[in-house]
Amino acid sequence: DMTTATKDKSKAGKQIYIGAQTRFETGFLNPYDDNSRPVVYGSGNVYYLAAENIRKTAEIAAESHLKPVTVYIGGGTPTSLDAEYLKEITDTINECFDMKAVKEFTVEAGRPDTIDEEKLTLLKNAGVTRISINPQTFSDSVLRAIGRCHTASDVVDKFLLARGLGFDNINMDFIAGLPGDTYESFRNSIDKAIALSPENITVHTLALKRAANI
Repeated sequence: DMTTATKDKSKAGKQIYIGAQTRFETGFLNPYDDNSRPVVYGSGNVYYLAAENIRKTAEIAAESHLKPVTVYIGGGTPTSLDAEYLKEITDTINECFDMKAVKEFTVEAGRPDTIDEEKLTLLKNAGVTRISINPQTFSDSVLRAIGRCHTASDVVDKFLLARGLGFDNINMDFIAGLPGDTYESFRNSIDKAIALSPENITVHTLALKRAANI
């Protein structure tokens, strides 16, 4: 499902997770089948379906007397969406859920090449309090080897842009074990991230999926 609502069994709070898939895999919200071309199912637009699914989930949450304390828009890469569709999703969340108790509203901004000032501004205006900007590595040769479209300098530029727009809770993801990466280059990536002072640094180990072109 594109949207799920879960109740923490410790009664510490409730979480809303929204997954924006960006490839033709799950059959529900797949805005891009090649990360560049919008996909339309029949006469209905997938973004309309996404908003409808959020509304239905909000109805279920309300009937169950659940109020979210955290909201997470993950993926995929939600910022692959055009700004107007990303705004439609955040607007629908704010309209349909009682957001008064929300302590953290996260959007997985992900790839720096999908981020611009317009999208960051609309996320800030939507009440998003935390974003992820994910270099994966600060080695341009490794980025080229894994087919990423951004450079290390792009990451720094987008990080500073987000800071300038008022985002004070930023996560950065890295992957250990990428093709062409070495102990020294990976350590250099982490040192560069630390120098930027993000609030979180997340390290994943490389896990190849069936569709991976590596």
